Amino acid sequence: AAVATVYAEREDVRSPSPLFLELLQQSIAFGARDAVAQFYQRFVEGVQGEPAAHFRAVRHLLDAYAQTRVPWQSQLPAPIRGSIEATIDRARQLVDSAESFGATEAGAIELLGRQAKLRTADLELLGGLLRPQVPQEIQQRAIARLSATGDASVGKVLIAAWRRLSPARRNETLDVLFSRNEWTNALLDAIERGDVGANDLGAARDSMLRHHYDAAIRKRAEQLLQPQESDRQEVVDRFLSEIASLSPSAARGKEVFGKRCATCHRLEDVGNQVGADLLTLTDRSTPFLVRAILDPNRAVEDRFQSYVVALADGRVLSGLLVDETGNSLVLLDQEAKRHDVLRQEVEEIAATGKSLMPEGLEKELSAQDVADVVGYLQQFDWTPKSFPGNMPQVAPVRDDGSIRMLAIHARIYGPKLVFEQKYRNLGYWQSQRDMAVWDLKIIRAGKYNVYMEYACPPASAGNRFVLAIQGKSLAGAVDSTGSWSSFTMRRIGVIELEPGKAEATLRSDGPVRGALFDLRSVRLLPIGG
Repeated sequence: AAVATVYAEREDVRSPSPLFLELLQQSIAFGARDAVAQFYQRFVEGVQGEPAAHFRAVRHLLDAYAQTRVPWQSQLPAPIRGSIEATIDRARQLVDSAESFGATEAGAIELLGRQAKLRTADLELLGGLLRPQVPQEIQQRAIARLSATGDASVGKVLIAAWRRLSPARRNETLDVLFSRNEWTNALLDAIERGDVGANDLGAARDSMLRHHYDAAIRKRAEQLLQPQESDRQEVVDRFLSEIASLSPSAARGKEVFGKRCATCHRLEDVGNQVGADLLTLTDRSTPFLVRAILDPNRAVEDRFQSYVVALADGRVLSGLLVDETGNSLVLLDQEAKRHDVLRQEVEEIAATGKSLMPEGLEKELSAQDVADVVGYLQQFDWTPKSFPGNMPQVAPVRDDGSIRMLAIHARIYGPKLVFEQKYRNLGYWQSQRDMAVWDLKIIRAGKYNVYMEYACPPASAGNRFVLAIQGKSLAGAVDSTGSWSSFTMRRIGVIELEPGKAEATLRSDGPVRGALFDLRSVRLLPIGG
């Protein structure tokens, strides 16, 4: 407490240092009320006339209590407690009446959900911010604040806003829903009701649910996420049967691609990059490609899902939601036409649950056309890049069955990714098309803890990755390790594997801001072994 008192006199009242805030937590944990009172007097009352700084100071104090699990309402002296409650009331009124959002309103959001007796109303207020007219930064704060409350009803609040959320906000929402079992069950309830489509999860999170550590959740997921036979399957089966006896022509396939596919896909400088980058496909088998062409809604990645946006002037736009800023949304329609829409013009936004790629292409394409397009796509030989010190081989397996996927043994693909021999890591991971692949020999069936050894500075944190093995995936956001030179081993989840040969593929899960990370290794450690 004495140390905290000394530091308090040196700190900037508008921006206390992390070290000082840690000392504040320790003061609270040890019951040093004098130090807490001094913080309040200097840092809270000291910026009383500056609303944004005042809200921030109160947040620092309440966060310190939350992190030490000490209830602030019973521990603070009555005058300070009353003053903080009045500040929270002002914050609540400000958020409720806000027509625009700046630093003050953003700071006010951080104070909501702090009082048990008013938490239900605060959660409703935070959920109301999850609408397209509100800047994305504010929606992010609202989602984070909902998560921080830990309240059992947060799952229902987020589900209620689901159809209004953009792909980026959906990813953040799913991260929250997966973070507590009661919220994950709320998600499964929504899938069962049809409020959230199973396709909305994406392959990675689908796999996470099917292999969840909680047996009850895992059982529910297996029941709800059973692949349903589509009436499209008959079309796919018919074309596969006909294609089996045909000879594909890559030259004709290129012509068909230019006429039918280039509106949304780009290859060899032909077409528009609206849909998936075809050069990043890891499965180019004929059944997979035919199914993707004729049954595009079988499994739709969130970022390729079509949205419908109703505007205040009566217009209705549809397309991929490819970008968003604080004030606007950007849609790319089926003809690759860009629509910039101001948030204030949006009346409603909803995900269709469908791919932008249309069903029914069998009416326009013959079996020979499909065979030729498949042959054209399969001709691309995506040869691994070669670097000094990079020697692709089967990942080493130890006696306990653990597998070490080292950077030196990876096959390296993509325009930017390199092997840095000096540091023995994969670096410059800056493109969605960058990918590392390891050959595996799995000797033990069962579940494995998965760890990544990587480095990432704060400026590049937040990008998403996905690791796929045997059709199962683990996905997540990249946390900062402090700097590009600070390599840290972190657990990213659990995956269940079968014995035999396999490939492990690691890539970004969406666009890369800056760089994904510098990677030294991925390690698979058997559970219970």
